[in-house]
Amino acid sequence: GISLTVRQTPGGQTTHKVYAGAEPNPTTLVYTFTGNTKTDDILRATFSPVISNVRYVRVVTTKSPSWVAWQNVSFDIASLSDVLDERSEERRVG
Repeated sequence: GISLTVRQTPGGQTTHKVYAGAEPNPTTLVYTFTGNTKTDDILRATFSPVISNVRYVRVVTTKSPSWVAWQNVSFDIASLSDVLDERSEERRVG
């Protein structure tokens, strides 16, 4: 899985898309976070089935009332395996 700790002022409605893949600038959308966020919120995604063959991860914020930064980004290595799962999943946060 992935965990992202938000740094954002003011808080508000946001959309963050997580892309992953074996090559730089990954284009496979693996998760979308949508909801109200503010500083110190932790966004978590788990992948079932696991995604694999991941070397690069990119997070793109497509909607926000302000600039967004990540205070912390962490990965659960156990959820990464050998073949990239080409699916996308959307989840509400907040």
